Amino acid sequence: MNKLFKVSPLIISAAVLGNIKITFASSLECKEYIGCEKKLCEIEKQITIAESKDNNAKVDGLNIALKASKSNCSTKSLVEDLISEISEVKEEILEYENDLKKAKDDEKPKKTRKYNDKIAEEKIKVKLKTLQ
Repeated sequence: MNKLFKVSPLIISAAVLGNIKITFASSLECKEYIGCEKKLCEIEKQITIAESKDNNAKVDGLNIALKASKSNCSTKSLVEDLISEISEVKEEILEYENDLKKAKDDEKPKKTRKYNDKIAEEKIKVKLKTLQ
């Protein structure tokens, strides 16, 4: 019976260190940064999480993204990206509004609700993106 409860100190150490990595990753607060610093912080946070999960392929990809961001990131590029993302979301809203109109014309209440919900979700996305 005693053998079932014996745990190697090495396993305990690995478990503790693993938890420290995860705690460290989740304690990175990127909210306090803006612009490129925020973007770099978010990538570094993802790297820490990927490392804690031993996802080497993701770590490699994120390191490439981090390097590219460090050399190319500017306020202008971030603003351009954000404007592009907002435009895409607004296009989605227009498509859903057209679908909503068709659903109303065809008197389909389930589809009407569905498209109203989708429009509301997309509008929330726009608001969140404008707050960034």
